[in-house]
Amino acid sequence: MNERYEKFTLNIAQIYFNIQRIKADEMKEYGLTARHVNCLYFLYQHDDGVSINQMVQEMGEDKAAVSRALQALKEKGLVSQEDGGTRKYKNRLFLTEEGRRVAGGTERKIAAAVDYTGKDLTEEERSQFYDTLSLIAANLSEYMHNLRARTRKSED
Repeated sequence: MNERYEKFTLNIAQIYFNIQRIKADEMKEYGLTARHVNCLYFLYQHDDGVSINQMVQEMGEDKAAVSRALQALKEKGLVSQEDGGTRKYKNRLFLTEEGRRVAGGTERKIAAAVDYTGKDLTEEERSQFYDTLSLIAANLSEYMHNLRARTRKSED
């Protein structure tokens, strides 16, 4: 097997697994699950509110999963949505006062985890790592786009 492939995929899988477990463990205190973290964090960054469509696009997550997470957050009184009639996916969502409190706690936990995981890196190494990771993500997206285009072309 290609050693770079093996290192890359196994390390990414381990990182993802640990992130999900950390999210789940840290959210227990609020009676939430890992799937709520990104929604809370995203809304916390957008005081002026945001639509589900915008969240899905910017977070790169599945619309149904985001909708389910937001519904649970609404039921817990952490998120509210402006009433704009039938265009639910375009109506802006906001954190309630309690939602801001929980999201603030979540942001502090995220900052602590990020700081800890990079504790042995210099600022220059950290910057290079994130630049490299962003480049890899962009290249993978481009590869996937090209792969889908080739697949569609061969199916025609």
